Amino acid sequence: MHVANLEQAFSALAEEAAGHTCYGMDGMKKEAQDMIEKIAPELLDGALAAGATHVEHYEIATYEGLLRHAETMGVEDVVALLQENLEQEQQTLAKVESAAARLAQRAATSPRI
Repeated sequence: MHVANLEQAFSALAEEAAGHTCYGMDGMKKEAQDMIEKIAPELLDGALAAGATHVEHYEIATYEGLLRHAETMGVEDVVALLQENLEQEQQTLAKVESAAARLAQRAATSPRI
């Protein structure tokens, strides 16, 4: 859905959609890989949930910035598409945060070895 909405937004702006490297996302992937190699196994699930939260916040901030620009430009059809993507990211964040809380509770009540 996100990609389709973005393609429609580019089309509405008479722009060609093209992929590019996101260095911020690349950095988060590298950070996650490093963490996986170093963290204690019993903490891994919680750490991965925290990483997913980080990614969702990054995506939400990106959509909020794009929305501000689209609103300033007065392109309401693009605003609607970006708003839909933003709302989906916010819903995903809520699910990830809920899972992270459950994982933290589980880790806190697990017997220590």
